[in-house]
Amino acid sequence: MLNKYINSIAAKTMLQVAALIAVVIAVGSSIAFLHFKEKAEVLYLAQIKQYVAERSARERQIFEQVESNLHLVKERFSVLLQRPKPPEYLHNFERYFSRLEDGSWRNKAEYSNWHEHAGVFIDDETVLTDELKYRSLLFFDLARQFGAAWHKQSPNLYLIGQENFISVYWPEVSWSNFVETDIKFIEQPYYFHPRENNPGLKPQWSEVYFDQVSKKWMVSGIAPLMHEGQQIGTVGQDVLIYDIIQRTLNERFTGAFNFIFSRNGHLIAHPKLMREIYDSGGQFKVSDSEDQMLRLAFEQVQYKPLGHYIVDMPESDFYLAISHIPEPDWYIVAAYPRQSIEEQAFKSSEFVLQISFISLLLELAIVYLLLSWQVGKPLREFTYAIHKVADGERNIFLDTQRKDELGGLAKSFLSMQRVIQDHEHLLTQEIRQKDKAQIEAEQARDALKEANDKLELRVQQRTETLRATNIELETTLTQLKQAQQQLVEAEKMSSLGGLVAGVAHEINTPIGVCLTAASSMQEELKRLRQLYQSKQMTEQDFNHFLDYNTDALEILVSNNLRASKLIQSFKQVAVDQSSEERRRFTLCAYIREILFSLQPVLKKSQHRIEVKGDELIELESYPGALAQVITNLVMNAVIHAFEKVDKGIIKIEISLLDSNQIQLVFSDNGCGMSKEGVQKIFEPFYTTKRGAGGSGLGSHLVYNLVTGQMKGLIRCESEQGKGTTFTITLPQKV
Repeated sequence: MLNKYINSIAAKTMLQVAALIAVVIAVGSSIAFLHFKEKAEVLYLAQIKQYVAERSARERQIFEQVESNLHLVKERFSVLLQRPKPPEYLHNFERYFSRLEDGSWRNKAEYSNWHEHAGVFIDDETVLTDELKYRSLLFFDLARQFGAAWHKQSPNLYLIGQENFISVYWPEVSWSNFVETDIKFIEQPYYFHPRENNPGLKPQWSEVYFDQVSKKWMVSGIAPLMHEGQQIGTVGQDVLIYDIIQRTLNERFTGAFNFIFSRNGHLIAHPKLMREIYDSGGQFKVSDSEDQMLRLAFEQVQYKPLGHYIVDMPESDFYLAISHIPEPDWYIVAAYPRQSIEEQAFKSSEFVLQISFISLLLELAIVYLLLSWQVGKPLREFTYAIHKVADGERNIFLDTQRKDELGGLAKSFLSMQRVIQDHEHLLTQEIRQKDKAQIEAEQARDALKEANDKLELRVQQRTETLRATNIELETTLTQLKQAQQQLVEAEKMSSLGGLVAGVAHEINTPIGVCLTAASSMQEELKRLRQLYQSKQMTEQDFNHFLDYNTDALEILVSNNLRASKLIQSFKQVAVDQSSEERRRFTLCAYIREILFSLQPVLKKSQHRIEVKGDELIELESYPGALAQVITNLVMNAVIHAFEKVDKGIIKIEISLLDSNQIQLVFSDNGCGMSKEGVQKIFEPFYTTKRGAGGSGLGSHLVYNLVTGQMKGLIRCESEQGKGTTFTITLPQKV
C-alpha cells in the first residue's frame, strides 16, 4: 500500500515541488550559516587566544622565579667572597668532608642528611688549595641555605666550580653520592659559556633532557658566578617538566589540543608524539615529524613577532593560537579545528532550517491533496479496469466522455483490449507445443542426473581413501616432532649435567685444601695444649702457633672464597638453564658468569675467550635460554672448531644496534666449515661427529632458542680454514 502512494503521480509531482523548495531553503540556510560562522569564528578565536596567553603566563612564572633565585644567589656569593675568610674555615672543611677510596672528596656520614645539608663532590684530579676549600664551603652553605628555602618551588639548587667540583641540595636524590669521578663539569653543555656568547651574564636555559641520576625529565636554568671579571663557577636550578607536559596534554580548550616546541625546533610536548620525544632523549626535532600541521606551525614562528597571536592554517584545517615563553625560548600552541567553528555555526543556523522544513511539509501536503483529487482518483479507476482485464473479464467500462487526456487514454485502452483478445487464441496453441517439448527435456535431464550420481559416488569413495592416508601421515609426523622435542630437551639436560660434573670436580680441589689446613690447625692446637698443660709452653712456642695458624687461616679463607665463587656462578647459571623465567640482567656480566661456570672444561685446554662490549647494556629476556646458547656455541667451538688447534681464540662482541635491538657476534679462529655445512648447520641431527658422541641437536637447539623463546635472529658465516661467525640479533625486551 505504501509503495502505491509513493509511486503515484501526486507523490512524484509533490517530490519535484519539494526539490525546488528545498533548493530555496538550502540557499537561505547557507547564507545564514556563513553569517553565523563569521560571528563564531571571531568569538572562539578571541577566546582561544586569551586561553593560550593565560597558559603561557602560568607556565612562565616558574621560569621567572628560577631566574630571580639565580640572581639572588649570585649577589649573595659576591658579597661572601669579598668578606675576609674566617679563621676556622680549614677546620670546617675537614669537619664536613673526607677523601674516599676513589680519591674524591664527599660528605662525611654524619653530614649526609640531605634535608639538612647539601651534597659536595670534589674530583680526585682537582688540586685542593686553601682557596678552593674556602669556595667549596661557600658553595656548601649557599646550596643548603637557599636550596632548603626554595625547595617547595624548585627541586634543587647547585653550584659548580671551575675546578670540577659541585655542591648540590636535592633531598630526594643524593646526587653527589652517585656521580662518577670521571665527570668533567666544564665539558658539560650550558654550564660554562665563553663571555662573548653571554655578554650580559644573563641566566641561560638548557634543552630538555633526561637526568640519569634522578631519572627525571627536566630543563636547567644556569647563571655564571663571576669574580674579578672571570667566571669561576656556575649556579643552577632545574625545572621538572613532568607537570608542564601533563598540563599541556590534559588541560585543553574545549575541542582543541596543545603542544610545545622550542625556537630551535625541538618538540617538548605533543599528545601524539610523546613516545618519539622520550625515545630521542628530548631531542626529537619538528622537522623529523610527518605531521604537516606541526611543521607549518614551526615555520610560522620563524617569521612572526614574539607575543600572542592567531595563525590560520587552511592547509591543515586548523587555527593555531601561539604564545611565546621568553625565558626557555619555547612556544606553546593550541590547535583548534576549523570544523569545531563550523559545528557551532551549524547549531546557530539550525533553528532557521527547522522553520523552513516545517513550511516545506505544509506546502507539500496541500500540493498532494490537490493532485490526488484531480489526477489520482481517475487513474485509480483506470488501474482497476486493467486488473479486471488481466483476470479475464471482458466487459470493461471506462469514462470515455471526458474531454481531457484521461478520456483519450480510456478510448485507446478499449481498442487495445480488442486486439489482445484476437492474439490470445494464437498464444494458447503455442503454449501447448512448448509443454510437449518441456516434457521431453525433463526426461533427458533425469537420465543425465542418474549418470552424475554414479560418478559422484566413485569420487567420494576415492576421497575417503585419501583422507585415511592423510590422517595416518599426520599421526606419523606428530610422533616424529614429539621425538625430536624430547631429544632437544635431553640435549639441554645433557649440557647441564656436564656443567655439574665439571664444577663438582673443580670444587673438590679447594675443599680438599681447606680440609688439610683445618686438620693441620687441629694438630697444632693439640700440641700447644699439651705444652700448656705440662707447663712447658714458651713464648716462642706460642708465637709459632700464632704464625702457623695465621697462614692456615689465610689458606682456608682463600680456598673457601674460591669454592664460594664457583658455587654462586654455577648456581645462577644452572637455575637459569633449568627454568623458563624471564628477568632483566646485565648482558656482559652474565656472559662472564656463564664462561666462569665453564672453566672446569675450558682450563683443560689453552683456548682463550674474549668478551667485548658496553658493560651497561641490559637485556630483559630469558637468561636460561641465553646460557644454553652460549654454552652450546662454546662447546661446539672447543669440540669441532679447535679439534686440531691448540690455542684457539673465541670472541664475543656485544653492541647496541638501536634503542630496541642488541647484536651478539660469536666468532672463532678454528677450522671453519664447508658451504654445505653452513647451509645445514641448524638442521636437526646434522653433525660431523656422527658415531663419536655428536647428536646433531646442539646447533638446532641454539636456533630454536634464539628464534623462538628469545624472539631473535641468528645467522652463520664460515669458510674452511678461516673460522666461523654466528651473528645473533635480539630484542632488548621480550
